[in-house]
Amino acid sequence: MSELDAYKKRQHRIFGEFLHEIKTPLAIMRSHLESEIINELLPLATRTKLVQDVEEISRMNLLINDVKFLLDDESSEKQAEFTQESLLEVVMDVVEMLEPMAEEKEQTLSLVCSENYQMNMDKNRLIQLFVNLISNGIKYSDIGGKISLHVSHDSEHIYVDVKDNGRGIESKECEAIFEAFYRVRNSNEEGSGLGLALCSAIVQRHNAKIELTSKVGSGSNFRVIFEVGV
Repeated sequence: MSELDAYKKRQHRIFGEFLHEIKTPLAIMRSHLESEIINELLPLATRTKLVQDVEEISRMNLLINDVKFLLDDESSEKQAEFTQESLLEVVMDVVEMLEPMAEEKEQTLSLVCSENYQMNMDKNRLIQLFVNLISNGIKYSDIGGKISLHVSHDSEHIYVDVKDNGRGIESKECEAIFEAFYRVRNSNEEGSGLGLALCSAIVQRHNAKIELTSKVGSGSNFRVIFEVGV
């Protein structure tokens, strides 16, 4: 192991331990807040604020879990248990989950899947993968836009294409957007900057690939390629 690799490993371990330690005070804070939420002697406005604080702690915990996932992926500490699941059921659940978000922008969200593919997968992470890709399509497409999810296959691969007709991404940014905390220039959308980095890590965890083709003003297509039988 080179000195640089050893340094990176130490940094990942220290950061991972820090993330683990910070979850304890967050859990204590959440417990205290939840005990006060049910206190009927407090004004309603105060209890409403406490609910918002609990939700913010939940968001922070999710962010910590995502960063730990990225660190584990980089250090090859892959401990997820894979199970045989239906890819069709996964994508159908995600589409159903995100339809209200698309409807708010009067967008069309469609799914085409010819077969009920069975795959060895970390189901929760695959759900996160497609939620991230589709919700990005919704966010970066205008009112009345179209977002489609198309599942197909050949003898060696299963392809999942998430396509939108939104703003598109400049070619020089197409690789950088998969880096943690990278934000597309001229984007006013809120977010942690981890979404596509997580997508890349989840895809790698499944020995798959993700490809992006995009044209400014015409939209983007994210293609996830799974190997058949893996």
